[in-house]
Amino acid sequence: MALVRLWRTPSLLILTARSPTKAQTMSKQLKVACPSVNVKVVELDLSSLQSIRQAAMQLDGMTERIDILINNAGVMGLSDRTLSEDGVEMQFATNYLGHFLFTNLLMGKMVSSPHMDHVARLALSIALALDTFLLPYDSVTTTMKVSQFRQKNS
Repeated sequence: MALVRLWRTPSLLILTARSPTKAQTMSKQLKVACPSVNVKVVELDLSSLQSIRQAAMQLDGMTERIDILINNAGVMGLSDRTLSEDGVEMQFATNYLGHFLFTNLLMGKMVSSPHMDHVARLALSIALALDTFLLPYDSVTTTMKVSQFRQKNS
């Protein structure tokens, strides 16, 4: 709701979520707080390349441009090594590949926005964030535990 107040009154607010039921609940709360805002829900599982592509196609048909994209979903601290349906480690698939693919599929809609400076800031913040993490990029399918990786790179 802070986003709606901050951005004044957007004509369209699209919520993406792995659970459409939870997103519908948020949508109803937003409609009560800001009745003039058109809120739509799109199912999106950032660990699934197929789901990402389907969600991007849906968004493509909903709007001509995207002024702001907030990639806020993620997973952390999985107790066991889990793979996505695409065979990629779940945290890497969701937190990195998913955001990267989704953003890239929507980039045309963001570039057409009169608020293009948001895209530049998004790209800069991603580049700066990636530069601060030491990940084993040569092997995204590694079975090394985080503690082992930290010891190896200390």
